[in-house]
Amino acid sequence: MSAYYSINKEVLPLKANLAVQERRLEDANVAKNQAQGQLDAKQRELDKVRKLYDDAMQEKEDLKNDADTCKRRMVAAKTLIDGLRGEKVRWTEQSKEFKAQIERLVGDVLMATGFLSYCGPFNQEYRQLLLKNWQTENKSRNIPYTNNLDLISMLADKTSIAEWNLEGLPSDELSIQNGIICTKATRYPLIIDPQGQGKIWIKNREASILTVTTLNHKFFRTHLEDCLSQGRPLMIEDVAEELDPVLDNVLEKNFIKSGKTLKVKCGDKELDVMQGFRIYITTKLANPAYTPEISARTSIIDFTVTMKGLEDQLLGIVILKEKGELKKKKKKK
Repeated sequence: MSAYYSINKEVLPLKANLAVQERRLEDANVAKNQAQGQLDAKQRELDKVRKLYDDAMQEKEDLKNDADTCKRRMVAAKTLIDGLRGEKVRWTEQSKEFKAQIERLVGDVLMATGFLSYCGPFNQEYRQLLLKNWQTENKSRNIPYTNNLDLISMLADKTSIAEWNLEGLPSDELSIQNGIICTKATRYPLIIDPQGQGKIWIKNREASILTVTTLNHKFFRTHLEDCLSQGRPLMIEDVAEELDPVLDNVLEKNFIKSGKTLKVKCGDKELDVMQGFRIYITTKLANPAYTPEISARTSIIDFTVTMKGLEDQLLGIVILKEKGELKKKKKKK
């Protein structure tokens, strides 16, 4: 009993102290919870303020970028305005010239169509004479036209002419005019070509899709029918002064529209005319006498080389050679 008393005497103060400490712990936990609640509230406020700050900084950055962009545009606009200020006079003059060109367009187009339709069979000198006569006729009828009209620049661009030269067309004025008539005229070309320059150009131009035949070839009609139905170009070489009557409907373009396709009566057959079909007729005769019917059905083009044309061709060859030598010298330097 005395042992129990002595132990209890030590335990009771400890229990009393435990109770005190537990109350203190409870008070501390309550204070902690209150402090944590305040901390959470302040953290939420901090997050809101930080988001407002980030949004404000982003807005500031966007405004700065917009200001820089606007500044660059202003500088570019000022540069453009300064550069265009000097163009006002030139543009005003060009506008007046364009208006004048529109007024002269009727006469210019009239001479261009006349050139395509009627100048093909003649040499360079006679073509110039025809153009002068047409200009005189336009003047007498008060039709405005361009003095010294350059039909080559009007009917073909430099890129096309350069391509023709690469394909073998001589660079002289007569040959370029012939190339324009050959490609722009509505009628199929009949080429007077004793030297074979036009034939070489067409063969290079049409390349692998061209079918070459003659009127005396045993498969001539088969070649014609195949090219019509497959939409391929056909070259008829070395014709005389008469053509096969089977070509009449084709040359006159007496095509019959059937739905979306065109048909033509070729002999006793009716054949489809596919897109891409074209006839080139060539002759080696230097001075053929074709009937008016053939002249009306085809666009006769004289590719005969004249002295002036030969001089221009030789000059073009010399210039090309000198350009090549200059380019080699530049590369060596």
